[in-house]
Amino acid sequence: MKKPITIGVITVIATILVTSAVDYSAIGEQKQDQIIATTNTSNNQGTLTCPNGETTETTQSRLTYRENYVSESKGDFIHQGIEGRINASLWGGEVHADKFTINGLAALGDFKNFCGENDSNSQTITVWGKCGYDVTVNFETGLGYSGSFTSNVLCA
Repeated sequence: MKKPITIGVITVIATILVTSAVDYSAIGEQKQDQIIATTNTSNNQGTLTCPNGETTETTQSRLTYRENYVSESKGDFIHQGIEGRINASLWGGEVHADKFTINGLAALGDFKNFCGENDSNSQTITVWGKCGYDVTVNFETGLGYSGSFTSNVLCA
């Protein structure tokens, strides 16, 4: 009579151990934290330097990036002045509480005319800087266009 009770107790303990080891949570449905880097205004004084060394002032710039956003691009970057505009789709990078580095693909618009360049193809761009109030946002393209502007950058 002890044997059936012992077997029953062992079966119950084994069942408890097996079912407690299985994780029944739906990992795919858990909400991912959004990591962002964004400027709070678009009217930011800045500069653009051409590959040939010429520079011009810019008057409007914007950065918006969401790291965990699932779409064709994760954000955009615009740097504009009287001489032209750079538009970029941002695809990847890193955002921390105090700094960011983001990569994408840029189109030069009319800046290629100002800089005397004939190549109007898209090119890589890297945008980086510190997070905070009144900080400098820098950028550089794969073909040597570079610049910066000052803005408030929220990184969260």
